[in-house]
Amino acid sequence: GSGEASRTNQIIARLLQNSLTEVGLPETLILLVEHTDVSRLEIARCSGIDLIIPHGRPRLVEQVVESATIPVVPSRMGNCYLYWSASGAVDQVYHMIVSSYQGTPDAINRIEKVVFHESHSATTLTRLWSRLREEGFELKADMAIAQTYHLSIAEPSEWESAYLERTIAFHQVKHTDEAIRWINQHSSGHADSIATTDYSDSRLFSNRCRSTALYINTSPQFIRNAEHPGEIALGISNRKGTASGLIGMNLMRAHQRIFPGESS
Repeated sequence: GSGEASRTNQIIARLLQNSLTEVGLPETLILLVEHTDVSRLEIARCSGIDLIIPHGRPRLVEQVVESATIPVVPSRMGNCYLYWSASGAVDQVYHMIVSSYQGTPDAINRIEKVVFHESHSATTLTRLWSRLREEGFELKADMAIAQTYHLSIAEPSEWESAYLERTIAFHQVKHTDEAIRWINQHSSGHADSIATTDYSDSRLFSNRCRSTALYINTSPQFIRNAEHPGEIALGISNRKGTASGLIGMNLMRAHQRIFPGESS
């Protein structure tokens, strides 16, 4: 955590260490780095550490990923996309967006970009935007949409960056294939969603969108302490393979294979 949370971190660490001692485990299984002058980059190169899971703002995570000489599973935050297909209902889109900002403890899956089908009318769009403004959202769009509806223009670099505020940018597309290509190119790749009643659209999205977690007609709202123990997670990674998706106990368990020879 940051320097502002140092005392809170000390208390949490002590509680966890006490719990380890009570069940007969060494308290050194959990260590608190108390000195702020200890470089996170030095930690990322420490050969005595098996795995690093950096959690925080995108720049912090990228610094660790780029400098690490040991395995890293990055936890991603923000820049999640929603595709509002031609058949998607405006009320559903509204609720998916708003609830994605209510994650606990952090809204790491917040919908910050909406790609919408060109068939949605001006009335439908302005209805959604009016309701979002009432919730305190700042709205942006690509140049054509921004000029037509008097919204702020989203700069090209913004489509690949996380706002980490109540800001949403809108981009119009002609069809689902175009939406998927746009999302695959610009999204953080850890949690993207679609609002649709068209089965073929949902299947196409599921098969071609490369994000490690896909949400079909449901909010990508992140809840760390889920109802089912197997779903408790520190965050979500956009890494491919066995290190993708929810960062939980299943990901952190080491697997060992033993191959016996004929004389074993």
